[in-house]
Amino acid sequence: MQHRRGIDLTSSKNRHILLETPEFEWETFESLPQWFELFAGCACGSFKHVNRHELAKRWGKSTYIKTLSGRLRCTACGQKGKSAFWLHKAPR
Repeated sequence: MQHRRGIDLTSSKNRHILLETPEFEWETFESLPQWFELFAGCACGSFKHVNRHELAKRWGKSTYIKTLSGRLRCTACGQKGKSAFWLHKAPR
């Protein structure tokens, strides 16, 4: 639900957004707004916070975040290539 001035009135629960949705599919580290936190989720159910600034230093600010999801390795199960990036809108 959204206020007429654009203020998000929904609860802070369930604000995780899959990065591969059309709205965020081609985001780079540079274009991603600061109020979004980056997480990695695996098929095994593991869900961890990812430091987006460290990734930007290593891969470059103009790198599409979606292209790095195949390089992720799950720390819980050890599988590579089964993870995806998720965004979380941080509370203001």
